Amino acid sequence: LELVLKIAQGGCVRKFELYTSIDAHGARAAYIRNGLDYTIWHANVRRFLETVPDQRLAIMCAFNALSVTTFSQMYADVIALRKAYPDSRPGAAPDGRVGINFPYLRYPEHQSVMLLPESYGDRVDEIIADMKRTPEATAMELIELKRIRSVMRTPWPEKKLNVTRADFFRFFSEHDRRRETDFLETFPEMAEFWETCRDLAAPSFLEASARNIWRRAFPLVRA
Repeated sequence: LELVLKIAQGGCVRKFELYTSIDAHGARAAYIRNGLDYTIWHANVRRFLETVPDQRLAIMCAFNALSVTTFSQMYADVIALRKAYPDSRPGAAPDGRVGINFPYLRYPEHQSVMLLPESYGDRVDEIIADMKRTPEATAMELIELKRIRSVMRTPWPEKKLNVTRADFFRFFSEHDRRRETDFLETFPEMAEFWETCRDLAAPSFLEASARNIWRRAFPLVRA
């Protein structure tokens, strides 16, 4: 940061903008980006804003299936940063020194919001309503979130939906095995959706009795 400060204050560049990524809040953000510590991330962006005056922080949120349940908490942290470190210069951007955008994740498809049941769309509606009541939220942020909600209203064909939901379960089961994480411990609010994906991932040739064995091999509550 000392070098950045020297470059910015020395007039070596017209402006400096630091880009960073975060897709959810707390432990869920760390699950999405393995190795991230949300507390350290938050402390570091505050340190940048405090140390390098008048320069911008640009946050990229790849909105995906795991973003929905804690997006509001993450966005509240962004708004708090925006209020704590305002840009009072003439002609400042509407989002001040702290910008965020929400490109929605398209690939891999088994992590897209398109997998989610309509109840998750209702949560996005609540997020949009909260954003409308937030004076520091920008018009562009609202437009981007409305676009995501619009996409969620156009469902995939049932066959594609079933295949990608099964892939969701297979991918994150393997993720947990390899990285010693625990999907259900991190996302307990998604247990019902996880169960749906688990059942779709069961080999299609299994009889009903064998499917029960499959379910017991991947219980919703781990010992």
